[in-house]
Amino acid sequence: MNINTDCHLLPMEGAYNIRDLGGYPAENGGVTRKGLFFRADNTANLTPKDVDLLREKGVSLSIDLRSPKETQDWPSKLKGCAGMRYENIVMLDEISSNGFRGNFPASMAEMYIRNLDGARDSFVQVFRLLIENSGAALFHCTAGKDRTGMVSMLLLELAGAPDEVIVADYAATERYMQPVFAKLVEQMKGIGVDVPDHALRSEPDSMWRLLAHLRAKYGSARHYLEAGGIAPAELSALIARFVEY
Repeated sequence: MNINTDCHLLPMEGAYNIRDLGGYPAENGGVTRKGLFFRADNTANLTPKDVDLLREKGVSLSIDLRSPKETQDWPSKLKGCAGMRYENIVMLDEISSNGFRGNFPASMAEMYIRNLDGARDSFVQVFRLLIENSGAALFHCTAGKDRTGMVSMLLLELAGAPDEVIVADYAATERYMQPVFAKLVEQMKGIGVDVPDHALRSEPDSMWRLLAHLRAKYGSARHYLEAGGIAPAELSALIARFVEY
């Protein structure tokens, strides 16, 4: 399957990895709806032109997945925007959320699996916001890779997107964020912090392993979210909004 992620990328001046999750193949021959859900990296450097573009796209909800330290150090330009609701649902990723100064995970897949198992309440909060919001929504962390990648995985799996699509959507971050990651590695070296290669990569195998764990332990994204308290009818309504035929 040839999957082009470039056509999902928004042309931004102050961000590298803001993408529309619409336009991917979904369940029963459907396609995910364009202009509904956007995944993003850091929104602290968005320009007024960037914010205007998101407004034009109909974004009325911004979900910030970062830690208190991250939001304090790099305040989102979307917080306080007229006509745009801002919510901070804290998810810790063992890397960005501790300022790259903690113990790095042995592998990204292990970290994702720990987060999926241990942070279901946070994921449920995110999905409740997506369900309640009538307009387009954007969710982001610092790189748009780990925490954002997991929310994207759950959304696309819920929509019935093929696993190859989910993996390709995740893996694309490494390419889009390369300029940022290269600069970050140099900055960290300057203060004596060695960042392992895998911490700044989005290798397909990490997402394949997470998907395998999701299916083995929970069955599907739907079952995972239902077990967290979201009603089946609410998830069906979300899918109906997200998938078009």
